[in-house]
Amino acid sequence: MGCWAVSHNREVKWLANDGEVVAGFRQRRIAYSDSMGYDLKCMDYENRPIGMFVSSAIMNWKELPFYPPNLRASGKPNYNDKALKAYKASWDLWLTPQGCREMGMNFKEVWLGRNMIWDFDSPEAPLLAFEYADKVGEYLEGLGYHPLIVFSGNKGFHVWLPHDESAELAGIDWEVLADTEDDPLRVCGKIYAEYVSEVAYEATGEHIPLMDLSPNYRQGVIRCPFSINEKSGQVVWPLTTQQREQLRAIPANLVQEMEVHHIGELLHGDTMDNQGLGEAPTAVPLEKTITRRWEQSYWNPTSSSSLQRPTMQ
Repeated sequence: MGCWAVSHNREVKWLANDGEVVAGFRQRRIAYSDSMGYDLKCMDYENRPIGMFVSSAIMNWKELPFYPPNLRASGKPNYNDKALKAYKASWDLWLTPQGCREMGMNFKEVWLGRNMIWDFDSPEAPLLAFEYADKVGEYLEGLGYHPLIVFSGNKGFHVWLPHDESAELAGIDWEVLADTEDDPLRVCGKIYAEYVSEVAYEATGEHIPLMDLSPNYRQGVIRCPFSINEKSGQVVWPLTTQQREQLRAIPANLVQEMEVHHIGELLHGDTMDNQGLGEAPTAVPLEKTITRRWEQSYWNPTSSSSLQRPTMQ
């Protein structure tokens, strides 16, 4: 449910990792939780880890003349390559106002805005990535914004800024941009990437080499909150204010020792060891914890959370 709520108005990319072969599929539409299950079944999720990414751009799928084809053709064992390639050709047209006009569509009714995203990685010590993300979060909160920090499930942390606040921070009027630029998604992506770099420097005082700007670009994607990181098997986890405080409180001498599963244990395991040095949580309790976190998150339209809900239309 959590993944569907985040992804239902975004492009989805699946990434299957067999250790040697990495297969990815983009331009997916997750209309219902059942359709997500169908895609996962087609990719044999029971026998290999499947990662899920979502676009930073927000769209209205209902404005498209037709939806993505099934991953597999009916009654055939192989992927539906011919139909998938044909769909991509149409998708490339929908990325610009001119292409939309050629298809009898209104670009501004298809593309609704995008989130500004900071993506920090620290392969040797994931908590160093948290320190950068936390500083950016505090900086944005000091400006009156409502960022959300997300554990990537592996070596990094992400900072999401609601799409309306992203536009305000960058001084962008989405409708004006769509009326005056040939490729608004590309222009917006470049502007956002510049602001991401500037804010990161203002917040940390450093030019951070391990910060990925690509989620902000024209067709940028980022790991979907509540999904599974196919590299580690950990959950991509949105942090609460209390959890940010827990990570800040980890003693400096343990920061370098904290591995990925230690962080996962601290954020959503059943035993909240102050040092975070326990075993990875078992699957059944984790499912319950994910459900509880989703119910309290701002992606849940029935949540009582005071946070804004930037991905819900």
